Parts: sequence; structure tokens; C-alpha cells
Amino acid sequence: MSNKIFFTIVLILFTTITNAQPEWYVQNSGTNSFLFDVHFVDENTGWVCGHLSTILYTSDGGNNWNDLNPPLSNDYNGIYFVNQTEGWVLGYNGIIRHTTDGGTSWNTQNTPIQYQKSDLYFVDANTGWTVGGKPRTFTDPIREILHTTDGGNNWVVQYSGNNEDPLGAVYFLNENYGWAVGSMSAIMKTTDGGNNWTTQMSGNGYQFEDVHFVNPDTGWVVGEDLSVQHYAVIFKTVDGGVNWSIQTFGSGDALAEVQFVNENTGWVVGGNNTAAIILYTSDGGTNWISQTPNTTNLLSAVYFIDENNGWAVGFDGTIIHTDNAVPVELEQSSPTEFSLNQNYPNPFNPSTTIQYSIPESGNVKLVVYNSIGKEVAILTNRYKVAGIYKVNFDAAGLSSGIYYYKLTSNNFSEVKKMVLLK
Repeated sequence: MSNKIFFTIVLILFTTITNAQPEWYVQNSGTNSFLFDVHFVDENTGWVCGHLSTILYTSDGGNNWNDLNPPLSNDYNGIYFVNQTEGWVLGYNGIIRHTTDGGTSWNTQNTPIQYQKSDLYFVDANTGWTVGGKPRTFTDPIREILHTTDGGNNWVVQYSGNNEDPLGAVYFLNENYGWAVGSMSAIMKTTDGGNNWTTQMSGNGYQFEDVHFVNPDTGWVVGEDLSVQHYAVIFKTVDGGVNWSIQTFGSGDALAEVQFVNENTGWVVGGNNTAAIILYTSDGGTNWISQTPNTTNLLSAVYFIDENNGWAVGFDGTIIHTDNAVPVELEQSSPTEFSLNQNYPNPFNPSTTIQYSIPESGNVKLVVYNSIGKEVAILTNRYKVAGIYKVNFDAAGLSSGIYYYKLTSNNFSEVKKMVLLK
């Protein structure tokens, strides 16, 4: 995701909640650089990139971040990995760099056009796209889309539009279906891997910052309405982009990025000079709920690997994380002993709630295993203060059967059984 030109005035006015909600907590990035993008390949392994040639790496879910000291580029706008070792990063003046060792070393890839590149997306280790162009601040703006089928050894121009504003984001469902969005209300779609692009929306009305689809029909774009100064908008389509309808809008600055993990569950981040914004939906965007980010720094990117584990990054080296654990308000005193409750409901389909208590602060790990002992989900793995917590486990992608969940904290460990019936 590019370092968007947004964030200037007041908070966005969206629905808020008064009951307990999932925690977002700050992770120590070790930098004050503006962070522009974040990407994880599993619950432990992830990268962020940003201003002043910043690329950070974690192998423990963000508890510790390591500076990879990449080649100088001034800014790194976007980062994408297809596995734990192979990834790409976008740099200043259209530079694309590639790594096959998790970011320890980077090789510069040649591209036919050196205009600014804002975003990139890969569907596998070979097939990817990057979008950008030359801004209107220069004469004759240019919009570009580049494509590779060999991991970036060769990039070819799929689209180049003169006097068209640059694109800011790209997303592909598979090697054929993709969308790109940007300035001047630009929404473009391809159904043949980018050989042909059709315009679904254009004009002076909107600045679109990001796009995300969960299937060929259902997707969202976020940005701002340029006809009303700094008026945030979320659009949704249920017919592949033929028609787009506004879901939610409000006074505030541009929303920066959107991500859904299924048709119902998604997040949007943004902010301004004095506050961060995180919006959450569990009904496909019919209703959006404000979540508390526990930072005042604006947010530029968000990434979830499943319904529980997500990260957002932004200004002043901000990295925040959630595992969707919800603290339970205590009516009297704090818990006096460790405990792991039976999940409820049980049997369940497809989600259930697990409650646990910790009488002393420390690292807490809650893991789900299948019947043969294979780890299928990490629900929590971080430092927590003493208290009672609830966490949701969504097993939508798992098959029926017996599963086990294990809580480990300090010298305490306990395992319980649960049953998924579909």
C-alpha cells in the first residue's frame, strides 16, 4: 500500500459500542519511521515497510521486530510475501526488490517504466501485478499496470493510460480476476489476468485508496468523497463491480485500507493527525463498529491472517495487534488462580467462545490442535495482565471432529476437548 495522501482533520463519525470489545495493543517496532504496509504469511511470520528504507521482520507474531537493514530507497511503499522466504517490496522511483531468504538480502528487479509504484499483489511465486503511475502534479499524468509471470525477473506493461491519474491499490482473487483502484474514482477490473482491463467507475468524485474482494461478486473499496472535504466512504458490490453502493460514510479523513477474511467479517483502518480509526463489521458491512486502537497515530494498513489475528501499522513506527481476546469486567476481585473453562457452546458450529483466567501477568498462549495433535490455530500468544479473558474460535475452515485447546502461562498448562459438528 502506498503512503497515501490523506489524514488531515477530524474523527470519523461511525457507530460505537459501549460493551467490552477485542483488545488492540501496541507492539514495539523499534523505529519512528512512518510505516506504510504490513503483510503476514502465518500467525508468527510477518513484515512491515515504510519511510527511510524501513523493513522490519518478526518470527513471533510481533512480540519482537527486527530491522532487516535493506538497501536504501528513501521509502518502501508496499510489501508482499507468498511464503516465509519469498517476497517483494516497492521502493522509491518505481524500484521493485525481491528476496528469497525472508528479507536478509534483496535483489533489484528491472521494470520497463520507472514511475512511482503504489501497490503490488501476487497470487503465487510467479504471478503478480503492480500498479502506480505519474501523478497529476506533473504534466500529463500516467496510469500504469505491470505484470510478471516469472516472479518479477521480467515485468511487462499491461496497461498504460495517458492523462489518467495513477492507481493506488490492486487486488487479485486468482490468476484471472482482479481489480485496481485509484484517483479520479478509478475502479478497473480484469477477468483474464490483466490482458484486458475494463473501467467500472471513473470521474471527479472519489479518491479510492484500497480494494478487497472475497469472491468474484463481493467486494469493497474505501477512500474519500472529494466533493465534500475529507468525507470518508466505503463502497460495496455484490455483482462483481457492475454496481457499487455506499455502505457507510462520515466526516473525517480518507480511509486507508480494507480487508475481509470472509463475506461477513472485515476491518477498515485510517485516521488523521490526532487519532487512529479502526472499523469492524461482522455482517458484510451493513453495520460498522468503531474499535479502540489504543494509539492516537493514524493507521495506513491492516492485515488479518484469520478472524482472530490481525495487525495494523502507521505513523511514528506504530504497530498494533489483536488476537480478538475480550477482557471480562470483574465485579469484585481479580482471579486468584489459573483456569481454563470449557468452551461454549460445545458441540459448536462453526464458532465457540473460550474463557480463561490468569491471576498474574505474563505471556499467555492458547492453541487449538486437531485429534492427531497438529496445531490448527493460535488464538493468543502474547503478554497479558492478570484478569479474565474471552476469545472466539471460528472453525469455519475445519472439518467436523474432536479438537483440543491448550492454555499455557507461566508454570500453568491445561488442555480441554471440544467437538465441532457441521
